Amino acid sequence: MDIFNDLSIVEHRLLGKYDFLAQGQLDVEFDLEMENPQIQDFRSLLNSAAEFLKGFTESKFIQLKSDICKQLTDAAYAESAAVCMQDEVQSLERQLTIYTICFFMEDVISLIFKAEQDYPDLHIYCQINAQFEIEDLMLAEPQ
Repeated sequence: MDIFNDLSIVEHRLLGKYDFLAQGQLDVEFDLEMENPQIQDFRSLLNSAAEFLKGFTESKFIQLKSDICKQLTDAAYAESAAVCMQDEVQSLERQLTIYTICFFMEDVISLIFKAEQDYPDLHIYCQINAQFEIEDLMLAEPQ
């Protein structure tokens, strides 16, 4: 696909780069969950990823980041006052940086973020659906 750059197969996954909105160049991963795939095996997944990314507008990305920050802050500060939580949400929104988008079969899309100040040793893994809604969100050590 023309929108993806520097594509190469590494450890059964197709890796590359993508210029994502105002965020700049991100890593992209495509995983067919099969051994020894060839570039042509990824054609369908590349096409569906390109279609998905066409609809991933700046406003949808901003809303998604806000939802991620609210969910993480709610989980971390469930007992705190609302004013404190709002400050924490805003702080996390300023830090939250996307650096990888992973595409799997059956429209499974995972976004990987960093928040260096609040979560310096962890990555934020967010699985979303085709409507850009959060399906799963977790903090974990980098994989």
